[in-house]
Amino acid sequence: MTAHSAEFIKHRFLYVLLLTWLAYCAYVSSRRPFGVVRRSIEESEGLTPFQLGMVDTCFLSMYCLGQFFYGELKALLSPVNTIAVGLIVSAISLALFSASSGFYVFCILWSINGLANACGWPSCIRIVTPWIRPEERGRVMGLWASCQAGGGIVGNAAAAYFLGAYGWRSALMQSAVFVAVVGVLNKTYLSSHPSVAGFKSQDEESTEENNEKDKTSARVNVWSVLSTPGVAPVAIAHFCEKIIRYTLLFWLPYYLTKRLAYDEVISGFASTAFDVGGVFGSIASGFVADGWYNGNRRTTTSTIFLALAGMSLLPFALFPDLFSQYLILPVITCFLVGFFLLGFDSLLTGAVIQDIATRAGMSAHVSAISGVIGGSGSFGSIIQGVMTTSITAHASWERLWQFLFFLVSMACLSLTPAIRKEVARPTHTSSPELKL
Repeated sequence: MTAHSAEFIKHRFLYVLLLTWLAYCAYVSSRRPFGVVRRSIEESEGLTPFQLGMVDTCFLSMYCLGQFFYGELKALLSPVNTIAVGLIVSAISLALFSASSGFYVFCILWSINGLANACGWPSCIRIVTPWIRPEERGRVMGLWASCQAGGGIVGNAAAAYFLGAYGWRSALMQSAVFVAVVGVLNKTYLSSHPSVAGFKSQDEESTEENNEKDKTSARVNVWSVLSTPGVAPVAIAHFCEKIIRYTLLFWLPYYLTKRLAYDEVISGFASTAFDVGGVFGSIASGFVADGWYNGNRRTTTSTIFLALAGMSLLPFALFPDLFSQYLILPVITCFLVGFFLLGFDSLLTGAVIQDIATRAGMSAHVSAISGVIGGSGSFGSIIQGVMTTSITAHASWERLWQFLFFLVSMACLSLTPAIRKEVARPTHTSSPELKL
């Protein structure tokens, strides 16, 4: 069957792109309730902001470790089973969290959720890569990567609604149910590889032979991945970006409540503007990347999006009093930051990683590359918990936003060598029509 057949298009959309989109949407949504109900837990359980930050740190530490060692895990479990098991374990941890109390119990359960979440992105990238032609990666992955923002919208909005209607425990329980259902759907219907469904792999490096080798015996370690050309600069940039992104993901509702004095439920809904912007940004960045020099400027495109995200952060530092008077202003700012930051993230962790793997002849190990880069970024996620509480306690929220802008500058600088190589590289001559 050809890649352009109606049957291939339908199968790829329904049994690969849609199901993996739902899978990672569920993974992201499972992280959000704690951020929304943070203030309620602080009051009802008597936890300090530092302790709340430590619960986040437990999640992110296990998430980081899980991604770094995904290269070992992928030789033991199929990607479909990895996704399904991760979702079910995440659902169990959420359900237990909703019925528990106490700082140490929260740390243990949120650590389990973090380890389960580490199964998500590398497994999804591993599955979708052989279904997508290299010249359409920006557009398809841009559309597909909107799952990150989609999960944020579902996670924040649903948690905010259940928090207001039934309390913080129900906000976590409803997430557990949603995540478990998506896990069962993926285990039942997800197609793992084109060859299994009777189609040809669309990535010239991801042949059926390589795929079989990848499933059985191939292992790569962290150092071999980091030595792959192009990986280190992307890992550094992702480290800086993850500090910014997770500061916003975990602390934005709390900031709107604590610093700007908005109602907790309103803050939960308002913070979804970040993810709504991210949906549009993910899609836009993919189309821009494929349209500019026929897909040969994806790193450059992602860096431009990151620079614009940094500019969009500045109003938080400059106009806090005005933001506390007019809710529409922080909502618009959240939308713009989400548009540019998640546009950058979706390109960097999707199409750019796939390009790196293809050029290095390592498409069979794209999930390991994704895991190491994701793990490097997760170090930043871990740091943000202590960083946020320290800066806001000893300085101010405005100083925090200024520091995040500095991190944007560092990430852009780290990508400069990769941009130079990209500009010097020969360009493709065609940009085929997009077909999902």
